[in-house]
Amino acid sequence: MAAAAAISGAKRTLRAEMKQRLRALSAEERRRQSRLLTEKVIAHCKYQESQRISIFLSMQDEIETEEIIQDIFQSGKTCFIPRYKFKSSHMDMVKLFSAEEIFSLPKTSWNIHQPRDDEVREEALSTVRGCQDAGQSVLMIQGRRLTASSSRHSSALVSEDLASALSFVTL
Repeated sequence: MAAAAAISGAKRTLRAEMKQRLRALSAEERRRQSRLLTEKVIAHCKYQESQRISIFLSMQDEIETEEIIQDIFQSGKTCFIPRYKFKSSHMDMVKLFSAEEIFSLPKTSWNIHQPRDDEVREEALSTVRGCQDAGQSVLMIQGRRLTASSSRHSSALVSEDLASALSFVTL
């Protein structure tokens, strides 16, 4: 029990430190880093080979993903975004029909656009299994802190189904 409490305290401290560092970044520095990441992602062979891309919608303190989402649609790829259930650890990656659609979606309590729970949409994991022509799939998640073994540590939700389908590629 003491070890669990110590780990929990260390995580709390690390989260606070990371939050402080992210807040200290200027808007210009965040845009610069976003551009660099966007260039790396779009040039990456896995991205180039993939026809189905799952990507998070960025929050104010995260790397901006709008240009990547624009490229997904301009390249004729299929885009999936997160839809999480309130007070649950369940999250699905559901189809987005256009980059412009994002702004018409309702916002969650975290101020993130996502489709309504009662709206039926194609889900990335349920449609790719057993489908020969689905193409490579890429899942991009915001990893505020990644360990050397690529374990992800963030407050974002990743369902067990989703986590079991992941293999990490670092940029």
